[in-house]
Amino acid sequence: MSKRVLIEASLVEEAVNLPDETIEKKIHDYLEEYPPKIPWVKEIKRVTVKSL
Repeated sequence: MSKRVLIEASLVEEAVNLPDETIEKKIHDYLEEYPPKIPWVKEIKRVTVKSL
């Protein structure tokens, strides 16, 4: 059995002008280069942006 965490964040207002895929790639690339220090997190698997 494995576990995953879902972290939800709001984006800056300028993000409205960018395609979701662009934001996802930029965030994912950043997290790969600068891994966050989140307790219990081994690696970032996926970044998903959804318009509300």
